[in-house]
Amino acid sequence: MLQKGIWGRWSLKNWKRSSSRLPRGFLIKLGIGKGVQFYQRFLSPLFGRSCRYYPSCSNYFLWLLETTTLPEALLKGGLRILRCNQLFRGGIDYPVITPHLTPIWWKGGAPPKIAYWLVPIGGGKRKKYIVIKVENG
Repeated sequence: MLQKGIWGRWSLKNWKRSSSRLPRGFLIKLGIGKGVQFYQRFLSPLFGRSCRYYPSCSNYFLWLLETTTLPEALLKGGLRILRCNQLFRGGIDYPVITPHLTPIWWKGGAPPKIAYWLVPIGGGKRKKYIVIKVENG
């Protein structure tokens, strides 16, 4: 089985070739996510805090990579980066997604860790949700 979760915890150590296949686009998402983490850790401190939004553009993109498809994350993340300049006010701007939710049944033991809260907004057939990351601390 493939371990999912926060980018630092995504690994292939429990994946068995015979039992399951990698999710579609997993390695591409993992590579892009690791590249953004490299930027956050080594390049971003050189420029100082320059993002006009909360969460920062790189965090916004990572959240989208974990909660949506790759094309949607690239499109929304790219638009966010284009808006991150002096012509826009900035402020709080959480990602808005339309997920395909499947229930997770808990069968005792330690409860699963929650990585994101999905706050519903609007109505209609396809509900949209604001993604808010749970800070472990």
